[in-house]
Amino acid sequence: MRLLISGLLRFDSGKTTTGLGLLSRFKEVGITIRPLKPVAGHNSWYSFSTLLRSIEMGILAGNDALKYHDESGVDVREINPFAVMLGVPDPALFMDSTRTYLRYMEEGMPIMLRLEDCSSRKGVHLVTRSVQYLPSGLRKYVEELSLKVEAIEVEEREARELVERSWLLADGCVKMWKGDLLIESYNDAAVPTPSSLDVEIVLIVAPGRVFMYDGVRFKEAVTTLGSPWNVSSYDVFRLIRPLESMPLDPISPNSLNRVADKIIKMSGG
Repeated sequence: MRLLISGLLRFDSGKTTTGLGLLSRFKEVGITIRPLKPVAGHNSWYSFSTLLRSIEMGILAGNDALKYHDESGVDVREINPFAVMLGVPDPALFMDSTRTYLRYMEEGMPIMLRLEDCSSRKGVHLVTRSVQYLPSGLRKYVEELSLKVEAIEVEEREARELVERSWLLADGCVKMWKGDLLIESYNDAAVPTPSSLDVEIVLIVAPGRVFMYDGVRFKEAVTTLGSPWNVSSYDVFRLIRPLESMPLDPISPNSLNRVADKIIKMSGG
């Protein structure tokens, strides 16, 4: 079984909550599926506890990858091969350049990346020179993690270029895993990497609702709309009708159990 979860909204669609609920239900009925979030990012200021845990583990790890790791036991490196950590700039350093400060706050300021080569099981950490713009209280922790993972210093421009190519850089890891997979996309991207389209079932999730699609039909729609990494879930949502639409209850695992059971039935499990 290969399953893709995409979000209808750019933020807070509920992709990871849905994925974790499905994994839990699959486990209950004896089905083991590997979680995979090929591309992920988080902000070190707003997710400070994740930064502390990254230091503890000795690897840059994001919020969602840690949740999937805790649920499945799979190595964070295998769950999330391309990770980017953002930071917030110290406004006192931008008193004469308010526009730059606001741009960083709106677009994000990449300060550390982790890229994995899943075939060789080797990875590299990169740290940008923008670390110097972090508030001092945050910077010392980022520098501690940087030293621990032996991060290589790069220009912010280089980091942004890598982020732009993340869909391609992480695709090799998706191709490598031939077994059962639960793939989660990022933001409102319909698909995180080209090979992530090769699935049986796709879920587009939003607060209160899961829309289920046939994987082949979904792939046809995405390729019709353009390059996979430029297509949003909403683009597909407008183009094709789902096989089924299922409601979700707040803080209720039973509603996700119904979705999981439906997926198992559709996949012949």
